[in-house]
Amino acid sequence: MPAKRRFRSLSPPLHAGPRATLLGVATVIALAVGASAALADTGSVYVDGNSNVAAGHDFFGGTTPTNGGNVGIGYSVMPALTTGINNLASGTDALHGNYSGSQNVATGTDALFLNPTGNDNVATGFWALKNTTGNTNIGLGAGAGVNLTYGNNNIDIANQGVAGESGVTRIGTAGAQHATLISGIWNKTIGGTTKAVVVNGAGRLGTAPAPAAPALKNQARTIGHLRAQVRHEGAEIARLRQLVQRRTR
Repeated sequence: MPAKRRFRSLSPPLHAGPRATLLGVATVIALAVGASAALADTGSVYVDGNSNVAAGHDFFGGTTPTNGGNVGIGYSVMPALTTGINNLASGTDALHGNYSGSQNVATGTDALFLNPTGNDNVATGFWALKNTTGNTNIGLGAGAGVNLTYGNNNIDIANQGVAGESGVTRIGTAGAQHATLISGIWNKTIGGTTKAVVVNGAGRLGTAPAPAAPALKNQARTIGHLRAQVRHEGAEIARLRQLVQRRTR
């Protein structure tokens, strides 16, 4: 185990200028590389042979993750991580409860906070996907998907989502948005069979059902009525024609 190192501030004087500032930052990182995860409570930078990288305070719970490719920045990021792979957490308590979940991206305070084993989730924003334990969910915006629990394959953009649902896309918040504009639709022709798209009062989209085709018997009856009406109209026209001819003689 590498010997513990003491860290001291290398911040340059205020008058030193940007070049000195960059030099100071680079020096801090260079000195910190190779420090053990146990130094997390001191505030440092950590890199190990499995390509795990962390900067901040209380990262990885002070222990070395079993697998690699994890990146954490902030205060108390991924403190429970053990076997998870290729996770990215940025922000206080991002991926806080994750210990075996992999390929997750969490940016923002408490983003993917609860997620213990879920994979392939993307959360961007304060409290985004905070309570989900599912897989392949996307939450964009403050509180996006915060109501999701164990569901999978949800997309919540500026919407808190609904607990327990899966495979649902929700965009916007009721009462907050008053119009929807999507480019690339108007005057664009599409091939294949088409249906009318309708929306209900809750904002749910769907296709309208095809009108029920009348029974053949009803169709024949309707056609018969129309033919009789045409014959009647033809006879009436002939009668009026005769009257006109008589009056013009």
